[in-house]
This record gives sequence, C-alpha cells and structure tokens, in this order.
Amino acid sequence: MKRYKYLLKNVALLTLGNFTTKLVSFFLVPLYTSYLSTEQYGVYDYIGSVINLLIPILTLEITNAVLRFTVEKNVDPEEQQQVFRIGIRYLFYSAIVVLILLMVNGFIQVSELIHTYQLYFFLLYLSISLNQFMLAYARGMNCIIDVSAAGIMGAFVCVALNIYFLVYRGLGLEGYFIANIAGDTCIVLYIFIRMKIWRCKLFSPISKKLRSQMLSYSIPLILSSVSWWINNLSDRYIVIWLCGAAANGIYSVGYKIPQILNAFQQVFYNAWVLSSIKEYNSKDRGYFYSIVYNLYNYGMIVLCSVLIILSRFIAYILYAKDFYVAWRYVPFLLISIVFGAMCGALNGVFYACKATRAASRSVLIGAGINTILNICLVKLIGPLGASIATAIGYAVVWMVRVKDIKRYVEIPLQLQRDIMAYGILVIQAVLMLMDRDTIEVYGIQVIGLLIIVILFREETKLIVRKIRNG
Repeated sequence: MKRYKYLLKNVALLTLGNFTTKLVSFFLVPLYTSYLSTEQYGVYDYIGSVINLLIPILTLEITNAVLRFTVEKNVDPEEQQQVFRIGIRYLFYSAIVVLILLMVNGFIQVSELIHTYQLYFFLLYLSISLNQFMLAYARGMNCIIDVSAAGIMGAFVCVALNIYFLVYRGLGLEGYFIANIAGDTCIVLYIFIRMKIWRCKLFSPISKKLRSQMLSYSIPLILSSVSWWINNLSDRYIVIWLCGAAANGIYSVGYKIPQILNAFQQVFYNAWVLSSIKEYNSKDRGYFYSIVYNLYNYGMIVLCSVLIILSRFIAYILYAKDFYVAWRYVPFLLISIVFGAMCGALNGVFYACKATRAASRSVLIGAGINTILNICLVKLIGPLGASIATAIGYAVVWMVRVKDIKRYVEIPLQLQRDIMAYGILVIQAVLMLMDRDTIEVYGIQVIGLLIIVILFREETKLIVRKIRNG
C-alpha cells in the first residue's frame, strides 16, 4: 500500500496549493468580467497563449527533463544540483532570445499587440517560465509541502493585487498584468529561499554527458508541447481570426468553469508523474497503473457530468454582463478536459519509460485534426464549433495513446465501458445546448449520471470499501 499512500499524500498536498490557486482564480472571474472588457480579456489571453507556445520551444522543454532527472538522481545530491544548473542556463538563454525577438518585432511590427505590451510580455514570460522550472525542481526533490505552500502564497498575492489594481486603482489590463506577474514571482522567490537554491553553485561547471542525456529526453517533447498548445489554444486564435477579439474574450471566459475540472487534472498529473517514474521498475507496474487509471477516469467522468448539469447555474453566478453567453461553450470544453486528463495519465507512463517520441506522435495527430475541425466548425457555428473541435482533438490523442502504450507497458483497460461513459457525457452536453431549462432535461441529465455510477460499480465498491476500512 505504500505506493498508493505516496500517490495520495502527494495528491493531497498538491491539491492544497494547486487547487487553492485555481479556486481563487475561479472566484475572481466576476471581478475580471466586471472590470475588464471582452476585448481586454481577449488581449491578455492572446499574449498568455503566445508565451505558452514560446516557453517549450525556446527552453527546449528543459523543465520536464529537470523533473525527470531530479527524481532519477535522488541518491546523489551533487547530480541533482547539476540538473538544476543545466536547466537554469537554458532558461537564461531563452530569456535573451525573447529580448531579441521583442526588439525585432519593434522594428518590423509582426504583432502590434505584443509591441504595445512588450515590457509586460517579457516579464510575464520570465515569471511563468521560472515558476514552472522552480516548481518542477521542487517536485523532483520531493519538496511537495513547499510546492503547495508556494502555490497558496502566490494565489493570495495575485488576489490582493488584482483587487487593488482593478478596483481601487482602475488600471484595467495593465493592473491585471502586474498582479499575475507578481503572483508568479512570489512563487519563484519562495522556492528559491526555502530550497536554498544558492547552494546549487549556479556558475560551477556542468556535466556534458548529463546535459546530453537531458536534451535527448527533452527535445522530442518540444513537438509534443507545441502540439498540445495547438490542441489547447489554436481554437482561440481561430476564433480571433474568424470572429474577432471580443468573441475570443467571451470564449476564453468559457474556460473558467472547466478550470474546476482542470484543477483536479493538474494536481493528479503532477503527483502521478512522480509515482509512475518511481514504480516503473516494479514487477506489477501494469496492475498498479491500471488501478490508478480506472479510479482516476471514474472520478473525472463523474465530476464532468455534475459540472455539465450545473454549468448554466454556475455561469449565472460567475459571468457578468456580455460574458454570460459563454456558458454554451462549457459542456464540450469539460469533455475535452476529461480526455486531456486521461491522456495525461498515459503520458506519465510514457515519461517513466522515457518514450517521449511516442508521446509527441499522438499529440501531433490530434493537433492536426483539431486545427482542421476548428477552421471548419468555427466557420459553420462560431465559437461553439471551437469547443467541439477541441473535445474531438483530445479524444483522438487519447485513442492513439491507448493503442501506443501497449508497446511499453501492458495496462488492462475497460475500453467498452469507458466509451459508453464518454458517450453519456456527449449526450448531456447536447441536451444542455438545446437550451431547454426544464425539469425533464435535468431529470435525464441526472439519470445519465446514475448510469455512469452503475458502469463503474466496481470502482465505487472499491472506494466505499477503502473508506470503511480507513
């Protein structure tokens, strides 16, 4: 039971930090939608998505390698420090490249929006990339309590400054930038101090052999990250292209309810990667992976079903003024999170196997299908088409990964049952989009939820038994 307790302990600790951050962001939605226009929100979303594309490319995905190799080198503190030194240098190089790109953009004006907010662009790039890097290193060092505490501290700094800059100072978009940059910077400083990073001797020589191993692991992940970016964010660019920045602002707000589900997904994934790497050499790893996968799948499907049922009600509370229409995009975005979560569960196993090329292949296929469907469906039905295309893109990645994982680890899965449950979620989503707010519709939704629980009756019994036995 030690491995299950280890996983659950990490999930609990990461939930405290990560979920607090997401919860705070979730409850700040009414503030954002009241003090930012749809266009302003769309601009921030655009800049944030460009940064999320650049980070894996310019850093050569070194952050993922830092996590993987820090865990692997856990018996040798000097090698762990080597891993940190190699990683931080690539982050430094990437920051220099961003400065050069911003100067070039100033001359040829490829993106007027980025030029207008170039200072905030650079600071946001720096704070997000350092945030991800420091948290990955701390997780690899098994400092999960510090990761959680840093998340909570950063969340509350972000909240306080958002309220101050948006409500009391009326700074609008600039205030929103400053608050988010400060929140990420606070996390970086906390980890730096708590883990005494200066002991890593940042300017000492690095091992060329270790650097080569890390880059061999991380470089194939660039394609994977870019493809994930396409799956996650290309829909927003296509909405901007075909429908305008204001429509993208509304569509982006539609992601806020799915972030509840995404918070669980991110917490689990961060804990799961550690466990999957740790258990990779065990004899019954396939059984362990299967138990965890099925329980996780069950939890995500049930949460998705409940949130689909409550989506209009939650949107009524959260979305102010012109943003309320964003509820229509929520059901299929929730389904995309479920498929993304199960892709992540399999991804942890790929990372444990160091099969990064196989992980990238599946995402590339899904990204291509997602992009084609986005263009077609957004032209036909507007931003709603983007949410449907995103869900289908994630579903394709999941299907390819289910097929590919068999080459590395035999994980017993109940695919027929899972597909039936996913089909119920799609029916629920379609019923919500019929826009009939009646008792009959909600009755059918609840029946769908009950059928899902019956389909996963073995997992339900296992959970009840574990609760009774303490």
